Formats: sequence, structure tokens, C-alpha cells
Amino acid sequence: MYIADGAGSGAWSSSTSIATGMIADFTTPIAPSGWLELDGSAISTTTFSTLYTAMTIQQTGFRGSGSAIITGLSSTTNMKVGYYVFGTGITSGTQILTVDSSTQITMTANASSSGSA
Repeated sequence: MYIADGAGSGAWSSSTSIATGMIADFTTPIAPSGWLELDGSAISTTTFSTLYTAMTIQQTGFRGSGSAIITGLSSTTNMKVGYYVFGTGITSGTQILTVDSSTQITMTANASSSGSA
């Protein structure tokens, strides 16, 4: 199995275990139990919390109302331009516009409230 690291590279593993978030092809018309169809359907981040955790970078940052800048992040190492940003006071569909430093990003939209989340 090839395990990608999300940054354009990865490594081959001899493990036969199934990794959370793994994508696989099946010859059946419907996905087997425990698998989701990769069809763009909305899924619950609560019901599939393990998948959500594997697919996201979860950090607390500080936002200012009317500002697109998020400061106080613990690390922006794995953050990339175009990644979606979610949280209180952040409009749905907002993405990372620039990674400004090791602790700050700029979003494509301004926050609608101030605080940390």
C-alpha cells in the first residue's frame, strides 16, 4: 500500500491494515460496510470524527472582525494555499490565501467576529 503524506510524496508500506481516510476501488456496486462512497456527499464530522481528524489540521488561532489574518497558530508547517478554513466567525468556503509565517495565515475572506477558535 502506498501511503501519501499530503505534500506530494509518501512511501510504500507492506502493511495490510486499512488506514483511516484510505481510498480504495471495489468491484461491487455499493461500498462495503464501514466505507463511504467518494461521491461528494456531505458527511457528519461527528459520526466520522476519526476520518475528520485524519483529514484536517486542527488548531486554535486568533481572528479580528473585518480582518482576513489569523495569528497565534502553533504551526503552519502543513498548511497550504487553497486549504479550507473553518471556525467561528469564518464564512463557509473561506480558504488560505497565503501562509505568512510559522504562526500566521491570511484567508480569502474577512472574519465576521473577533476571538479565538
